[in-house]
Amino acid sequence: MVLTGKVAPEEEEAKVIILDEKARFENQVIKTGQELSQMVERLNGVPVTSSSVTIDKHDSINTRVEEIINKIQVCEVILLTAQSKNINKLITIVEIAKSKGKSIRQYNKLYQLDSVNNPNYKPSHKISTQKQTDLEPKVYLLPILFIYLVPKDIKVELDWTSQ
Repeated sequence: MVLTGKVAPEEEEAKVIILDEKARFENQVIKTGQELSQMVERLNGVPVTSSSVTIDKHDSINTRVEEIINKIQVCEVILLTAQSKNINKLITIVEIAKSKGKSIRQYNKLYQLDSVNNPNYKPSHKISTQKQTDLEPKVYLLPILFIYLVPKDIKVELDWTSQ
């Protein structure tokens, strides 16, 4: 068998879909972050430094916890996000940060992102008896968790759940 470096059209299409879904996720994070920053600045009357952090499976818990604590100590608000299987790691990081940094308020919101890619799917090499072109792609609703961490002395009005 000779490998030619050509990519099958199905693989190319799958890459385009994955990039599109990643862009939609990133756009939702940016939009939410901008809305939160504007609200905090309006309520507090001064610009507030804010940042956005997306947690993924390769992140070090200790590194992220220290990053959050340092940002909160300099009065920075932080929007943390995770998608699908990374939500557990996000919750762990936030709970550790809250236990180490006592002056943190937490606001949560759960969203869903439609995806034709199941992140929990491990492909098998079995050949389907049905043609793929005859099937409509299944749409999965992937959870996205937004956690907004705010120092206690900053005013916030959100319709999110709080802890």
